[in-house]
Amino acid sequence: MINVAEIKRQVSPVEVIERYTGARRSHGKYPCPFHADKHPSLSVKADKWHCWACGAGGDVLNFTQKYFGLSFVEASVKLASDFNIEIEAEPTKRDIWAQVEAECRQKRRQELQQVREDIDGEIEAMTIIHRAMFRSGVPDEVLNRYAKEIDDLENYKEYWR
Repeated sequence: MINVAEIKRQVSPVEVIERYTGARRSHGKYPCPFHADKHPSLSVKADKWHCWACGAGGDVLNFTQKYFGLSFVEASVKLASDFNIEIEAEPTKRDIWAQVEAECRQKRRQELQQVREDIDGEIEAMTIIHRAMFRSGVPDEVLNRYAKEIDDLENYKEYWR
C-alpha cells in the first residue's frame, strides 16, 4: 500500500523541482516549468509550491502528476521509486487466501491439541477408576469391559495424533 503521507514527509518540493526540472533557485524562486517563465515565479514553502504567474500549485504529488502527466497513483509510485521510499505492495487474493488457510490450520491444530488433552484426561480418570474397582473386588467381567473402553480411548487418541 502506498503511504502518501510518508512520501510527502520524506520528499520536499525543492528536491522534486530540482531533480525533475534541473532548475536552480534564483532570487528565492524557480522558473515555472508549466509556462514560458522569463522571470522565476515559482515559490516553495515547506511542503507546498506555487507559481505566481500561472497559478499552478500544490504538493510534491501534484507537481509530479502535472510535470509528467501521471495519475495520482503513478506519481506516488514514481516519487517512492525515485527517492527510495519503501512502499508495501497490496496483498493479492492469493496472499489473503494463504493467510486465511494458515489461520485455519493453526486453529485446527489448537482444537486437535485440546481434543488430545481431553482424551488424556479421560484415560487418566478411567485408569484411576479401574484400579479402584480392581482393589474393591469388582468381577473380572466388569473390569475387562472397562479395560476395553480404556483401550478404545487409547486407540482413538492415536487416531487424532
